[in-house]
Amino acid sequence: MEEYEILALLYDALASKLGIAVRVSHFSTASQMLGNARKKCGDPALQSLQFRASPYAEDELWIVRAGAVKLPPGEDDK
Repeated sequence: MEEYEILALLYDALASKLGIAVRVSHFSTASQMLGNARKKCGDPALQSLQFRASPYAEDELWIVRAGAVKLPPGEDDK
């Protein structure tokens, strides 16, 4: 995935009410790529985004706005 595509995902998540879900093959690799692109970009607005593993699908990464998504009790420790 190209850097501009990664940045587009970050800005899509930032523009959404809660965040977005992205299909990935490896959560840790995808999370690292997103974090590196966010850091390299230097836009402080992107610091409000968090990368979370979906508790519902193993191949899904959530890019959420900090504090925007609250999971039901017991779901956040999966």
